[in-house]
Amino acid sequence: TPLTVIRSASELALSQPRSPEEYQETIEVSLKAAERMTNLVNGLLALARLDSSNADFHLQQINLSDLVGESVSLLGAIASEKQISLVSDLHSVQIFGNPESLSRMIDNLINNAIIYNKPGGKVFITLSRSDNKAVLEIKDTGVGISEEHLPFIFERFYRVDKARSRLTGGSGLGLSICKGVIEKHNGTITVQSILGEGTTFQIQLPILKDLV
Repeated sequence: TPLTVIRSASELALSQPRSPEEYQETIEVSLKAAERMTNLVNGLLALARLDSSNADFHLQQINLSDLVGESVSLLGAIASEKQISLVSDLHSVQIFGNPESLSRMIDNLINNAIIYNKPGGKVFITLSRSDNKAVLEIKDTGVGISEEHLPFIFERFYRVDKARSRLTGGSGLGLSICKGVIEKHNGTITVQSILGEGTTFQIQLPILKDLV
């Protein structure tokens, strides 16, 4: 666990005199473990808020394309660093929702599409309107998910690739939180994936009725 890593690294550093390089390495390991623990705690808190019927979940009229556009801009630098191209096609769609939780959900899905992509890969983000639904699709050209894992990826703490999750700091809560946020908005999320070719997540959310 992250706490075990932090404790072991600290005990090792204090056991005998070390070189500056060794201390630097120990600090870096501890920081990564602390970040992983922070992500885990934040994820658990987010799930607790979603589970609580009394939790503050303020809804307001928002343009979903603004939120998606902000996420694309925010994660653009990370994508460029990993040689991933973000391609977006966003149409204005008004919904009634909670901006903070929706932004967190969008960030998570786009970030996953970047992390589990290949150098030179692409992430396609499209937002459109179909009947009375806002339809958001996030499609990547990454490593994909094998069919046997697809039924379980929205379960809490489920990780398709545990080794990769450890390297990326994943807690196995991200997709579960995404699903919880979407269901809180009376929406749905589905996934299609081909191993070695990529993954597509589709989110459907109700459009603000007064503006349909």
